[in-house]
Formats: sequence, C-alpha cells, structure tokens
Amino acid sequence: MFKTNYMRTIIYQKTNKLMQNDFSHCASIVYSHVEYSNKIFRMYKSVHILVMLIFLFWVFPVMAKEDCSLEGIGLDEETNIAEKLYYTGTCHYRNKDYKKAAKKWQMLGHMKNISSEFEGLQVDVLNNLGFLMFYGYGIEKNQFEAIDYWKKAVLEGHTESEYHLCHAYADIKEPTYNKQKAKKHCSKALLIYKGMDVKDEEILTVLKIYNSKLN
Repeated sequence: MFKTNYMRTIIYQKTNKLMQNDFSHCASIVYSHVEYSNKIFRMYKSVHILVMLIFLFWVFPVMAKEDCSLEGIGLDEETNIAEKLYYTGTCHYRNKDYKKAAKKWQMLGHMKNISSEFEGLQVDVLNNLGFLMFYGYGIEKNQFEAIDYWKKAVLEGHTESEYHLCHAYADIKEPTYNKQKAKKHCSKALLIYKGMDVKDEEILTVLKIYNSKLN
C-alpha cells in the first residue's frame, strides 16, 4: 500500500513537472508570437506614417498653390495689360513657378509706349528678372546680365536693386565679386534702407555685415 502510494506520488510529480514544462513551452511560443505580431504591427505603423508623410510632402505644396487666374488674384478682363502681366507673374513667383513668372514679367518688360501710370511696374520687373537670372530660377542663369538689369532699375530709382548689386559685388563666392564696386553699392544701399519709414531689419543686418567686412 505504501509502495503503491509512493509510486503514485512519483508519477504525479513527474506528470506535473511535464505539464509545467509543456505549459512554459506553450507560453513561450504564445509570447513569441505576440511579440512578433506587435513587431509587425509597429513596422506596418511606421511604414504607414512614412507613406503619409511622403504623400503630404509632395501633394500639399500643389494643393496650397495660389490661384493665378485673373479672378483668383482679384483682377478682370478690364484690367490694364501691364497690371495683368505683373500680378499674374507675381502670383506664379509666390507659387515657385519661376518659368511662368519670368515669361509674364518679360512680356511686360518688352512692352512699348506703356502708360506713365504703370511705368513703375516695368521698373519692378527689371529688378525681379535680375533676381531670377542671377540665381537661374525659371530662366537661364547669367549673373552679369542680371547686374545689367539691376543697374537699369537703380537708374530709375529702384531701392531693392541697389541691395542686389551690393550682394552681387560683395559676395566673394560669386563670380561677380568686386570689392571696389561693392563698397559703393553697399554703402549706398545701407543709407537707403536706414532711411526707410518701415525698416527691413533682415536686409539691414546683411548690409551692415557687408559694409563692416568691406571697410
């Protein structure tokens, strides 16, 4: 009787141990599967977020572009052609459609016998085209020709063109660098921007840096 109970106890203990081992093994398998599933889910979530970010990066700028139609910029068919060309070009520039902007501004720049009321827009266009040409935005890059545009604009009293000439001559990394010419245009530009009623602090800071380096 004692022997029988002893054997039962031994069998029970071995069976219980086997069951515990099996349970531990099963639990380990289940845990591994759960961890693998969680890993897959995290990877899927990361990929999903990445795809959404790429989508927004490419699509949002297109969706955010301004409407450059006459109606979109507040003009109509009765508006003077000079204004149409200038402001549609400006709208395209804000949208970073530089080729379209350049085309509109070039058309305005080539207009003859323009009304004195809109001559200021043609002067602005000289400045704007010079900027596009200097950096090669939407138009063939030609920094020396860009300087010619700015010089013409300066003769017509365009203040921003004076700043651009300062930069073109003062930046040693540009092929247009010329220290003597830079001194002339940078000092003049600094006086102009200091005297403005509404001061552009960013440009003033740049001009001060240029002048300090040149003197």
